[in-house]
Amino acid sequence: MNKPDFDPALRLRSLRERARFSRDKLAPLLDFSKGSSVQRYELSENYGRRFLPLDLVTKLVPIFEGLGTPPITKAEILALAGVDTIASVDSDQHFENTFRAAESMLKTLIDNGFLHLTADKVTPIALGIARRSSTLETDSSKEFDDVMNYIRDLQKIGE
Repeated sequence: MNKPDFDPALRLRSLRERARFSRDKLAPLLDFSKGSSVQRYELSENYGRRFLPLDLVTKLVPIFEGLGTPPITKAEILALAGVDTIASVDSDQHFENTFRAAESMLKTLIDNGFLHLTADKVTPIALGIARRSSTLETDSSKEFDDVMNYIRDLQKIGE
């Protein structure tokens, strides 16, 4: 069986070691009780998925970014979840703005009874919307339009 070119489990372990964190030291920062919870994401034979969960990776960004030699970049960390490297500041700002708009709109729709999601689903969905929006080749830089299109899709799925 061929090994994939990108192994998120090995990359996670490499970044953790480069940042000089033990599994036990990292675990509570990720809301895990023990280092063995981190270990399950670091063992290729056990994890076996193409990418790490986006909600886990977003927790790693403020922990690892800038640590290690050479310094760990945000792009390296986000790649664990399959988020493409954002090449320009405009794209990065669009991602951030779209994420914030999506999160706000989702919460408003939930609060007003138009969308039925649990609160723990809001951030991963908002990140997914922002990620998808930032990878599309469109002329629109309007975060509101991007978010509304994806929320309409969500509502169709929920019906």
